Amino acid sequence: MRGKIARYRFGPFQLSPDEGSLTRNGMRVRIQDLPLRLLIMLLEQPDAILTREELRQRLWPENTFLEFDNSLGVAVRKIRESLNDSAESPQYVATVPRRGYRFVAPVQVDMKEEAVPAVSPAGKPLETRMYWGMAALALLALVGWAFAFFPAR
Repeated sequence: MRGKIARYRFGPFQLSPDEGSLTRNGMRVRIQDLPLRLLIMLLEQPDAILTREELRQRLWPENTFLEFDNSLGVAVRKIRESLNDSAESPQYVATVPRRGYRFVAPVQVDMKEEAVPAVSPAGKPLETRMYWGMAALALLALVGWAFAFFPAR
């Protein structure tokens, strides 16, 4: 079986969600976890407005107590710093007043094939079942060999 992992490319940047890395022209760009998760959410739906409420629900657990507006603003500011973007004339992350944010640059999604282990109906990897099957066959061959060379008396 094969699984697919997306890599997002926009401008000189590439973001790899599975590796948690952001690069610019191949050079790694420092970005903290929360801004990275927010950036991934924006890249998953380019040009769509992600509302402040949707972002709050997806980024912070229900029982988290914090100054939400300030925390979201800091996360967006850190994204803009990492992308060398500005709020006044955004190339990447635009603020939609009183609503939320949206990613405005063209985004290319690259799909990468990754091997995924085959799983049996019991939920175990098929390699494990094959291993035990081969072990059972080897044991049967050994018993057959023993009976052939050491006949019963």
